[in-house]
Amino acid sequence: MKPVVIGVSGRVASGKSSIVAVLAERLGVPQVAFGDYIRHVASFLGLDANDRLILQDIGGFLVRYPNSFCKNLLQFANYEHGSSLIVDGIRHVEVIEELRRLVAPVQIFHVHVDASEETIKERLKKGRSNVENLQDIERHETELQVITRLPEIADFRLANIRDRSLVTVTDELILGIFAHCTVKV
Repeated sequence: MKPVVIGVSGRVASGKSSIVAVLAERLGVPQVAFGDYIRHVASFLGLDANDRLILQDIGGFLVRYPNSFCKNLLQFANYEHGSSLIVDGIRHVEVIEELRRLVAPVQIFHVHVDASEETIKERLKKGRSNVENLQDIERHETELQVITRLPEIADFRLANIRDRSLVTVTDELILGIFAHCTVKV
């Protein structure tokens, strides 16, 4: 398999992590989540790594330095240049652009997961999160590009995944990605 980096974005509780887990397993590729890295940073700083607002604030600060932020994430993932990786939880255009620079010449594909408001609220309830806070969560600066800019620049947009199995969704995604990989002769 030709090395590829797949970056996944989507709203809170859209199903990103579920897709990433199945995709990583099916491809036999390691994965890393920005959320895990930011929780690591929060713990290192002695902050509550389970407080969403704290995590959003840390992410909002780190994204001001996209090169360092992305380099540290790749180091956190033990990424070896020229290998494959799946990156979960992209929230900013600057991050996609910086990841493209850092992993080149490996191609990076940006996948955006669309989910309906109903699906998101359902998942938040299952996860014991406060559904009433969804608007507050999405008003934070770290979420704005997820709703506005990232869907527009995605190489692939996954919609209505709730109605299909994750295996079917990831198989379609894998076929789409490898159909678009450039081949050097």
